Amino acid sequence: MAAPTSGSSAAAKPFDIVATYNDLLRSDPDLTMPIAAIEALVLLLTNSPSSTISETLDLLEKSTAHLKQSIPNPIGLSAGTDLFQRYLITTLQRPGQLGPAGDFNAIRAHLLSNGRLFIRRAKESRDKIAAFGRGFVRDGSTVLTNGGSRVVASLLQKAADEKGGPSAVRFKVIYVLSSAKGTGAHPDEPEGMETVRALRAKGVPVATIPESAVAYSMGKADTVIVGAEGVVENGGIVSRMGTYQIGLLAKAMGKPFYVVAESHKFVRIYPLSQYDLPIEQRVIDFKTEEDVADEAKQQQAFTDTVDAKAVNTADSADVVDFTPPHLISALITDSGVLTPSAVSEELIKICGRSTPVPDDAPPSVHSISTARKQARARTRIFYTIDYVPRVSHFDPRSEYRDFRGFYTLFWIALFIMVVTTMLRNIKDTGYPLRIRVWSLLSENVWSMGFSDVAMVVSSAVVLPLHHLIRKSGSLLRWGRGGMVVQSIFEAGWAILWINWPFMMRWTWTAQVFFTLHTLTILMKVHSYAFYNGHLSETQRRLASLDKPGKVSMEAPIPYPDASPRRRSVVRRASHHARSESIAELREDLATELTSPLGNVTYPQNLTVVNYVDFIFCPTLCYELEYPRSKERRWIEIGLKTLAIFGCIFLLTLTSEEFILPVLTEANIQLHRVSSAADKALILAETISMLLFPFMVTFLLVFLVIFEYVLGAFAELTCFADRHFYSDWWNSCDWLEFSREWNIPVHHFLRRHVYFPSLSNFSKPVAMFITFLVSAIAHELVMSCITKKLRGYGFLAMMLQLPIVAVQKSKYVRGKTTLNNLFFWLSMIFGLSLMCALYVLV
Repeated sequence: MAAPTSGSSAAAKPFDIVATYNDLLRSDPDLTMPIAAIEALVLLLTNSPSSTISETLDLLEKSTAHLKQSIPNPIGLSAGTDLFQRYLITTLQRPGQLGPAGDFNAIRAHLLSNGRLFIRRAKESRDKIAAFGRGFVRDGSTVLTNGGSRVVASLLQKAADEKGGPSAVRFKVIYVLSSAKGTGAHPDEPEGMETVRALRAKGVPVATIPESAVAYSMGKADTVIVGAEGVVENGGIVSRMGTYQIGLLAKAMGKPFYVVAESHKFVRIYPLSQYDLPIEQRVIDFKTEEDVADEAKQQQAFTDTVDAKAVNTADSADVVDFTPPHLISALITDSGVLTPSAVSEELIKICGRSTPVPDDAPPSVHSISTARKQARARTRIFYTIDYVPRVSHFDPRSEYRDFRGFYTLFWIALFIMVVTTMLRNIKDTGYPLRIRVWSLLSENVWSMGFSDVAMVVSSAVVLPLHHLIRKSGSLLRWGRGGMVVQSIFEAGWAILWINWPFMMRWTWTAQVFFTLHTLTILMKVHSYAFYNGHLSETQRRLASLDKPGKVSMEAPIPYPDASPRRRSVVRRASHHARSESIAELREDLATELTSPLGNVTYPQNLTVVNYVDFIFCPTLCYELEYPRSKERRWIEIGLKTLAIFGCIFLLTLTSEEFILPVLTEANIQLHRVSSAADKALILAETISMLLFPFMVTFLLVFLVIFEYVLGAFAELTCFADRHFYSDWWNSCDWLEFSREWNIPVHHFLRRHVYFPSLSNFSKPVAMFITFLVSAIAHELVMSCITKKLRGYGFLAMMLQLPIVAVQKSKYVRGKTTLNNLFFWLSMIFGLSLMCALYVLV
């Protein structure tokens, strides 16, 4: 910074704070508006001829006001200047602490020292934010951001820098480029291209899109991270135009929307809408032809009398919009991560801060600063409550999502049910539990166990069968007869083991377990065989490229769409018809043969150990390699095992006490009456009495399978992807429920049924085929339980398609609460209805 000038020099050429501010922004593209304004004020004090405190205060006030009036959008800089003024005024009002009385030069020196210290700490805030925010860039995620924010660029580059470190993340970026031009070395490029180049240089894949493609691209993003020019009192933000619509789209699609902003951008304004900002923006500007002509004349006259460069600078100011707090998931600041509702309290803390004390100040100065803060904290004698605008936790606008207490309450309720049931049984029978269901569970255990082991071992035939297909010259290769041979094997294997429980005449409990496990292994065998078959054809094609002669650029295999996430040559061939060169084709084929993590290449995976590992992994879709956790937690495995048996006990108790007695009584009553009306009344009463028990049973089955069984096997195999279900309880239609309730099966059906069907059918037909396969499997399970083939489950599954069509109609679309209510009612009623129909009819 420049040294102070003499009074005569200052009088000859007055200090122009606006020009200094603009020069600072032009000279340093990384400088933000608040920091540039503060640096301009420090330079003003450096060159100021003021010799008294009153002159200095008046100069600060007038210069700040002049700077705000000269900038089209002063919101960003006003937060910094106001905060900086507050620091300096606080210092000036206590001159006795700054040096000998009347020594204004000492006061000036201290002001400048604190000003420079403030600037240094403000600049360091960007690094602090990057450190706080890098955890929000998850491994394998895709981040969408709009261009121009320096602090967002710093955060993303910080995450990219650690790719080789202990907190390595692999992520992608969708970068929204605005129409505004950048500064620095490439002024003709869209703003943000320098960040794009920096990220790509660090190995981060970046896709640039125009602002019009945000809605199209939002579905591919996992997280939205944006910057801000100002953070207002209610927790909303003022940022470049388009941020508000990004927030709306993120909210509508359920994507987290994070804002990164320095604390010196917190500004004390409280806008209520887009049109309540304290600046004039001519975004919606209605004009007639006459208005356009008059404006052109006025602009020409203004340009003739004023510096054209200054006019262009003013006219090129970016317009901004206001993003309300209910769209924002969290604000990442140099003070930590804040919820929007906490911004008001943070503003109070910021406004109450004292002049920053230099790090090398004497201990006595630090003690005095601490004492002042403590004294200010005790200014009120009576206990004061800070009231800020907030919503309740259950309000639809609330961002609060932690309701784990209800999960605890659920288990407490089940414990109360167990205690009361056992006490009632002791009173009635002298024993705490009944034994009907226990006898069903214990019967056929050994026979079922040996049969289950034989079933799993027999599935390993797929491994030598694939070796035979892979080594076959022509007839049995996968693309010709190999796929047919594999399909015949799967059909024969499934028919044998699905009929096995019927031949052994097991109880329904053993039969249901064995059938479900058989279907699980069948899906694993199918995925293993068809994916490795796909790779065998890919390997053949890669080897053929080494032979001289004409090379075909057609897709190498007939099984292209089973893995929509894969950037395979198959998908490229289907979209682009031809590869551009043999080298590119060879690279694509080699990539297809290598695991996403890069550690395994086909056919290295064709081993017994790999197959056994896949059988134990809690997934139905085969991959060459899976992400693994660092260690196996045996305590967690033990706890999940105990939870499995605990849930089985609760399921047994619920069936014994609240389901079987109702069904037994209803069966007796149905045989006593003959009229249809009486039978309908008994059936309706039975369904109503089963509603609550089946709701509890459904939740326990969900927990025992997807949380405890799959979780235990994931821990046992160190399988790191534990996303076995999503928040299906918030489902608004059955299609959403089918995607989120059972993610392993959803991935299998999507990969091996839906996408292969798309090669021959339209999307509606492919969806129908997928539901048809799922409905047949559900009906098979119900027939095993009841020993009846009625078709009720099949019909209920297929009815989901027209129900989904109704729920997506314009009359109920978007009514989240209503659709979720309908989902839960149909779920609870449907389970009870299915049970009553299969058992009693």
